[in-house]
Amino acid sequence: MKKRSEKEKDLAFLRGEFEAVNNIFLAGFAKMTVSQDYQLRKTVKEAGGEYKVVKNNLAQIASEGLSSAPLFDKVAGMTSIAY
Repeated sequence: MKKRSEKEKDLAFLRGEFEAVNNIFLAGFAKMTVSQDYQLRKTVKEAGGEYKVVKNNLAQIASEGLSSAPLFDKVAGMTSIAY
């Protein structure tokens, strides 16, 4: 389990990412194969983006007060983000 200080660093990093980008895409990845996940990550990276699997609660807290906040209001299940 992560220490509180590590969680705070993750939160600050994610908030900084959310503040710096214009577009955020949410995706469910529950039924993706490893190969499909790898291909998606590769495609996003080649396009200059980032792809991450994050805890829903972390994304909600990181986006508070930002224009991206409504995206995370009712997120449930296994979620990934691309930006």
